[in-house]
Amino acid sequence: MIVKITSGEKMTGLLSYLQGPGRSNEHADPHLVAGDPAIMAWHDDNELSHQYAIAIARQIDEPRRVFGTEVREPNYLRNDKGEDVRDSHGKKVRDPIDPWRDANVWHCSLSLHVDEGQLTDEKWGAIAQEFMDGMGFTETSGRCAARWVAVRHGVSTKGNDHIHIAASVVREDGTKVDLWRSKKRASELAGELERKHGLAVIASRETGFGERGYHRAEKHRAEREGAPELDRELLARRVRACATASKSEAEFVRRLRGQGLVARPRFASGRSDVVVGYKVAVRPAAGHTPVFYGGGHLAKDLTLPRLRSEWEDSPQASSAAVAEWNAARRDLPRVRAGRESQELDPKLLGRPPRTSESGTPTCGPSRSTTGHSGHAPPAVPPGCSRRGPRRSNRHPDRWPGRRVSSLGPRSFRRTGRTGPRRALCLRVLPH
Repeated sequence: MIVKITSGEKMTGLLSYLQGPGRSNEHADPHLVAGDPAIMAWHDDNELSHQYAIAIARQIDEPRRVFGTEVREPNYLRNDKGEDVRDSHGKKVRDPIDPWRDANVWHCSLSLHVDEGQLTDEKWGAIAQEFMDGMGFTETSGRCAARWVAVRHGVSTKGNDHIHIAASVVREDGTKVDLWRSKKRASELAGELERKHGLAVIASRETGFGERGYHRAEKHRAEREGAPELDRELLARRVRACATASKSEAEFVRRLRGQGLVARPRFASGRSDVVVGYKVAVRPAAGHTPVFYGGGHLAKDLTLPRLRSEWEDSPQASSAAVAEWNAARRDLPRVRAGRESQELDPKLLGRPPRTSESGTPTCGPSRSTTGHSGHAPPAVPPGCSRRGPRRSNRHPDRWPGRRVSSLGPRSFRRTGRTGPRRALCLRVLPH
């Protein structure tokens, strides 16, 4: 079961969309399957009309209007493709003109894989009720309940059975629902409901591995350019192949560049010798701008800390890696040659065939029942494990090429170790 959570400011707009025809006229027989007891007692499960949808929306939004509670969240900039704008350190950039936006509407969709068929209204109602109990919107949380409804309006354009939950973030007494780490909690709760109700279990929620989901703009771009697959898929496969074949971080950087990828390091704030992340892109045609993806945006097991856990860890290896990253950042030739002269295993670079039910090739990731975004977790080749980071993050001040945020002033304020800690970090520098 795939969970998608968004927020907004107009409950009437959300309920009007759920009751309406949809973007592709795919909505059919919109009706309620669960919700706040008072709303369900007044509105039955018959087909929703536009008038009833507006009335329900106003009823859900009533506590916020009565108490005047404001719910705001950071307003981040987005580009023309709908992607978050990030600074040189990989952090999302807020809108300087309007840094906050209203977020009193909580919208969550629960979707099944197309192969699972369709559930009954009673089953969906039970799942929605247990899901909202676990998320803390109902009285089971020990606090006043927040008003919500679950709407079902047929399958999606791809044939996925699903429901939409529209809820107010303001409770009956005017307080706010705690949404801290709500997406992670929702994912864990979905895993419990999958087992309880006999649905297909997404294993990557437990293992922490699996390919990331993709934006519809990426798929449209690949179809428009006639590409056989998404850049995200191509990059994930090549990066994983390079990481598996490499014995050091420096070799990994050289292999990435040897595969025709554009690689850029992400340095710690204010430093040029401490690499804490990376991003890669397919080399574009002349006159075009490359589209970069961070390792963590390709797959959970392709972040730099996890990759480093399988490589050589020494001062010499760290210095060599920093030198190669700097060369990649400036588009200079590699600093030194190494094992990357050996060709990669074609099986690691090959793309597995993927066809639709009609037998025609498809573009973009297929949605399976074993990955967090609908993908099966990638197989781990020999020599590469799925364990988390080891020494590089536990002792970030051990080697100059492996230090992360512990060198920053935030960690000093948090731990209380100011002067001695900084002096220790300065003494281990090889300079």
